[in-house]
Amino acid sequence: MAVSWSGAKMGGCVLDLCCGSGDLAFLLAEKVGNNGKVCSLLQ
Repeated sequence: MAVSWSGAKMGGCVLDLCCGSGDLAFLLAEKVGNNGKVCSLLQ
């Protein structure tokens, strides 16, 4: 649900703060595709 609410789209750039296990970052990566970018910050 968070990914659908994020507004991420193909080719987009998203930031996942406090990514923990990275599961949300992986789902966002699928959403933005090969031309998009996902940055995550692990604390």
